[in-house]
Amino acid sequence: MIIIKSIIKVLSLPLVVVMVLAGLILRLTAHLSAYVVGPFLLFILLCTGYSVIMQSWQDVFLLLLIGGAVFAAYFSSAILIGWTESAKSGLLAFLYS
Repeated sequence: MIIIKSIIKVLSLPLVVVMVLAGLILRLTAHLSAYVVGPFLLFILLCTGYSVIMQSWQDVFLLLLIGGAVFAAYFSSAILIGWTESAKSGLLAFLYS
């Protein structure tokens, strides 16, 4: 049983490397996209405020939809980062057991 567990631990090392690289790439992408997404969401917010003042409700709805979609995409990237981190920590816990 110990030999099989040792073989599985050796085979899980590439998975740990893949998870570390995936987490690094996802975090780097999220941080770099924040420089684009932040001003874009601010622009959407300002356009929504202008549309509310001008009482153009169809534009308000569309702008809120666009803002919500961008926010949902950014939130889903945070969930992916969390999943990769938890998978990496689970694999490392298995390696050290």
